[in-house]
Amino acid sequence: MVRQLVNADIPSIQFLALGDVHSDLAAIIPAEALIRTRSLISRAGSVVPEIAKPPLPISGALACTEKRQYRNVLLPNGDVTLCCMDFERRHVLGNLLRDEYEDLFEGPGFRQIVDRMNGASGSLLCRMCERATPKLQDQWS
Repeated sequence: MVRQLVNADIPSIQFLALGDVHSDLAAIIPAEALIRTRSLISRAGSVVPEIAKPPLPISGALACTEKRQYRNVLLPNGDVTLCCMDFERRHVLGNLLRDEYEDLFEGPGFRQIVDRMNGASGSLLCRMCERATPKLQDQWS
């Protein structure tokens, strides 16, 4: 089937690969038509482990490699969650119908997240996230 698509000479055809490409397919698909992305992730443990195995939890201080704690998600009801990995709404920073955006980063919810990212004990979604990395020094003061 893939060979038929490649041989159809469709100028705009592209193939998306999540992770590794099987060698049989790599031999068929032209390199310029192959778009490679990272492999599937567990979305901080939110996906069934058979689909995407979650990483081992990080203990102690950690950092987000993509600084997602400042790339929040605005929900239709006005709630602002920590990041796009927070499907369960574990870390709601506030609500823009009643809070100013800048205030979300001064409130107790965000301060608690900062403390936990710096190594304080307690539940923190980031500990199971593929975008988190152990941090040796305090970055969030």
